[in-house]
Amino acid sequence: MRSRGAALTGNLVITGAGGFGNSPRIIATDKESGKAVWETSFSDTPDVTFTAAPLAIKDKIIVGAANGDQGVRDWIAGLDAATGKRLWRQFTIPAPGEPGSETWKGNTNAWQTGGGAMWVTGTYDRATNQTIWGTGNPVPMFDPFHRPGDNLYTNSAISYDPDTGKMNWYFQFTPGDLWDYDEVGTHILIDGNIGGQA
Repeated sequence: MRSRGAALTGNLVITGAGGFGNSPRIIATDKESGKAVWETSFSDTPDVTFTAAPLAIKDKIIVGAANGDQGVRDWIAGLDAATGKRLWRQFTIPAPGEPGSETWKGNTNAWQTGGGAMWVTGTYDRATNQTIWGTGNPVPMFDPFHRPGDNLYTNSAISYDPDTGKMNWYFQFTPGDLWDYDEVGTHILIDGNIGGQA
């Protein structure tokens, strides 16, 4: 599995492991001894991978699941940095009845394997206490006829409250994507004025 890095918090080095049928997990090791301090398994979603580096925010570790191109319903989760306990998890593809589910039209149940991978680590805005992550394309790729509609929350920048996992807002760049465009680039935070407003 490819990984784009690790998170550092206190004495711990946090990395992702497994995936592709092996139990995906997040592992914390002591930076001095190299010994594992905790390990959190996500065996309930065995086909996800962790290509993005985890993100340390205050007393939490935020991780985004990937491998959406292989027909995975991806998610973002918050863990307790000291123990690895899972605090919350939010899927990037809504289930029927959840906000945004109406954008997965038709009767193919494409939402179950809908993609929305988080290939690249998100950013954190300390001033507003929000973490912003980009999501990948909907799946099946190149086939909007199998998954009619806008297919939220794929190809989107999404803001989450890192304490609760609650979505603050989103912006979808390519509704119903049939080109595999993704929206997983790094989200750079800039302080500035627009039209005289900060």
